[in-house]
Amino acid sequence: MADKKHWLDWLAVGISTLSLTVATLPAYRTVLYQRDDIRLIVGDSLKVKRDKSGLLLSQDQEFTFINSGNRPAVISEIYGELVLVLDPNAGCNNQFAKSIILNPTTQIVLKPGDVLPLRAKVAQEYPWEKDKDGFLFPRGQRKARFAVSCLHTDLRYDAG
Repeated sequence: MADKKHWLDWLAVGISTLSLTVATLPAYRTVLYQRDDIRLIVGDSLKVKRDKSGLLLSQDQEFTFINSGNRPAVISEIYGELVLVLDPNAGCNNQFAKSIILNPTTQIVLKPGDVLPLRAKVAQEYPWEKDKDGFLFPRGQRKARFAVSCLHTDLRYDAG
């Protein structure tokens, strides 16, 4: 009988240890482990259309930000680039970039799990010219065959 009780004591210790391990993992993932995961859905934003007088960009832009991380984030700035390139495989690190500044109304705070649609307006800056349908980038001296739109954001995470 004493051997059976001794075996049951070890079984209880094993189950308790397993329970403690299982309970510790979610606590580690939510309290100690900080994961930053901001996603951006662009859709048709920064879509540039060819016009007979140049490249046309809509003034109103829409984005969706998703915070899949477990700490808050602040989006303080959104800007884009129109990159004029000769090669269709070129990326956003091209020398013929023209700035596109998007003005969100305020800084955006994304709490963990938030999905936030955002509307922003393109600010008129040189070399863009105001047009009835948006902003026009007039044909320049460079004979670029392709336009690539690149989007950049300035994200800051809460230190707490």
